[in-house]
Amino acid sequence: MSVMIDWLKFTVPILHVPLAASGCIVSFDNDGVIEWEKGKRNRFIGSYDDTIGVRSSGPLNSDGYCTELEIDGNITKFLQGHNVWGSDDHLGLAKSLIEWLIFKDPNNQVDCPDPFVFLNPKDWVCNRIDITSYADVGSRHNVRTTLDAIALTGHTKYQRANATKGTVYFNKNSRRWGFKFYDKFKEVSAAGKAHKIKATAPIQDLLSKSVESKIRCELVLRQNEMRDRDIITLGDLEPLNLFKEYLNRLKFE
Repeated sequence: MSVMIDWLKFTVPILHVPLAASGCIVSFDNDGVIEWEKGKRNRFIGSYDDTIGVRSSGPLNSDGYCTELEIDGNITKFLQGHNVWGSDDHLGLAKSLIEWLIFKDPNNQVDCPDPFVFLNPKDWVCNRIDITSYADVGSRHNVRTTLDAIALTGHTKYQRANATKGTVYFNKNSRRWGFKFYDKFKEVSAAGKAHKIKATAPIQDLLSKSVESKIRCELVLRQNEMRDRDIITLGDLEPLNLFKEYLNRLKFE
């Protein structure tokens, strides 16, 4: 079995000029007093028109620089224009994204006083990771019938599978972990822009055909679950082992 990384949310300890927030989220108590406020993430546009969330976080130092940069988004799609296939190297993906933001972003939105500081992605705090794989079921017909069977027979220890618009969810809306199974070929073949492959026509066709008979399987691990498992940094993650472990938590009967 092979896996790839889809989504990452992590924090990088790097000095930078504070980013202006694209709006603000504010919490008020019953008396109308502000309890807390938090700047919304900026949506940075990459080379393929895909976006990723970037926000300054952490305290300011004595020189007025922000001390942390928070990343939240589909790194694979941002860097290569699609997430049909990708890499299981979560450390390399995270580092590549930071290098793009600092050195390759044509808009130079992240301004660092010392951009050549050594950064080790193993130390970056991680709050979410999506790990994906494929199951080849042999044909387009089998994709649909297999998804139907998963929806009818699948369950976790506490709840049954939930089928919504062709996607089968386990632990849907959980703040800890969840799985989903769906038809990736149908998704990338849809007319909408959200899942369109950013590549030349021949490459688009090749990528689409490569998943015609495959079911996409995606695991999302969130902060609450990771902390209970003492997973704090990117270096603590073992994507393939985690994927296998949580897949084995699903039952079909």
